[in-house]
Amino acid sequence: MIAGLDTPIYIALFVIIFMAYGIGAMTGFGSIVLALSAGALVYDLQQLLVILVPLTLVMNFPMAWLNRHYIGWQLLLKTVLPLMLVGLVLGYLIPSWLNSDGVKLVFAALVALFAVRSLRSIQPRQLSTAARRICLVGAGVIHGMFASGGPLLVYALAKSQISKSVFRASLIVVWLVLNCMLTLMYVTDGRLSPALSSVFGLAPAVVLGAIVGNWLHHKVDEQRFMNIVFIVLLIVSMILMLRSLFNLLGLTE
Repeated sequence: MIAGLDTPIYIALFVIIFMAYGIGAMTGFGSIVLALSAGALVYDLQQLLVILVPLTLVMNFPMAWLNRHYIGWQLLLKTVLPLMLVGLVLGYLIPSWLNSDGVKLVFAALVALFAVRSLRSIQPRQLSTAARRICLVGAGVIHGMFASGGPLLVYALAKSQISKSVFRASLIVVWLVLNCMLTLMYVTDGRLSPALSSVFGLAPAVVLGAIVGNWLHHKVDEQRFMNIVFIVLLIVSMILMLRSLFNLLGLTE
């Protein structure tokens, strides 16, 4: 089996990644959030992050190329990428200051808040320029920690006067750039090399999930399906929060 992954864990991660990236392909976001939330229940969060970030490039590169004519380069180069890259570096350094359970607790709380907000269908208000910049830096920080800056980034840009096609294509480029940067960081700090066999072994799950998700996009009512996704996110994040909290308080053996 894949080096570093026992057969049961490999099978569990394969199924989780297949479903997460399938949902991501169907809805346009959420693949890493889902994969990390569920995957952290069976595997170490930081090790899983090193596997998932390179895996996203399997989807990001072809999607960015196919949607290249819709990319909003002015928005990306002048506002989004500079601020998010600053946050990315900060977020990359933060986990070294926290223990593993602390990182899991913070991540699970963020996911739970996002799920509750989405289920309540709270519409984002118009942000001031300063508030939007703070949100973009914050999205970069979250992405540096968990490669999951999407919810805050979408919130920051929700009222931007850009078309749906430009919005989607621009987000794809954001994830491509940031995840390339994170992958290079993992190469530099030596974390990627031990995970390469897992990356290659789980890559088929991404490809299969993308194919199925793209097919489901045209077959299933997206709003109803998204409600199910957010409920699952909330349940998984609450389980992860409780487990991490019990570990921090020393209530588990």
